[in-house]
Amino acid sequence: MNNKFLVAAISSVALMAASCGQEDSNRATGVFEAVTVTVSAETAGKILSFNPSEGDTVAFNQTLCVVDTSMLVLQRGELEGLMAAAKSADPDVAAQAAELRARIAHQTREYDRAKNLLADGAVPSRNVDDAAAALDALRAKLDALLSSLGASSSASEANVRSVACRLMQVDEQIARSSVKAPISGVILEKYAEAGEFVTTGKPLLRIADMNNVYLYCYFTAAQLEGLGPGSEVTVVAEFGNGRTHEYPGRITWIAAESEFTPKSIQSASSRANLVYAAKVSVVNDGRIRLGQYADVSL
Repeated sequence: MNNKFLVAAISSVALMAASCGQEDSNRATGVFEAVTVTVSAETAGKILSFNPSEGDTVAFNQTLCVVDTSMLVLQRGELEGLMAAAKSADPDVAAQAAELRARIAHQTREYDRAKNLLADGAVPSRNVDDAAAALDALRAKLDALLSSLGASSSASEANVRSVACRLMQVDEQIARSSVKAPISGVILEKYAEAGEFVTTGKPLLRIADMNNVYLYCYFTAAQLEGLGPGSEVTVVAEFGNGRTHEYPGRITWIAAESEFTPKSIQSASSRANLVYAAKVSVVNDGRIRLGQYADVSL
């Protein structure tokens, strides 16, 4: 009689072990994660406003935080004055050379007249020589003036370009003082508040794209047979008290190298198994939370 009970008990345990082993081989366990972005300050200054709170949903390019731009505005005003001065210093080459060109034109006529008079024998050749010398002197003076004005104009144009670049830099800094959301998502954490002084590069908040989450899970080599990036699978999310919900999922990434099963998700039958990390993308219906456990049903 005792032997019969012993055989029955052993058979029951064997069936339970086989059932658990089969269940483990048909599923992979993991936790939900999402693409997160840490938003940092791009300019230094006092935070004037920082309205969104943790848990708020924000849209792409929405203004999240405004950093004081008073010093930048003052700097821009100074540069505008420098720009006006640089432009006024640019010499008017045509205006300054006009008088010399008029004198050269007059002296050219005098030179031609002296040559004609010399041909008629009315004046000595010295008059022609003097007229030619005067004309050459005016032309040399014009060349020197143009060379000087050209160099001055080039320096002035370079100064204008330099100030213009500095103005663009200040405008860019002013624009970056309004911190905008790089993605649509939910604010997970805030690292600063209005009234605080921030430096360039200081993290302000972290945003997660909660619409498209992924299950970070682990597959054995046997489970991956016939699967690969793009394969459709079923993700069973756990909501506590035995409640679950199935979501369609798609494998987007599989690790190239194996590793030992992480202790946080390993089952009793897979402690020594080598597994491959994978990501399964899932469209969130609003109920999935980061860090929530789920299984991939195979």
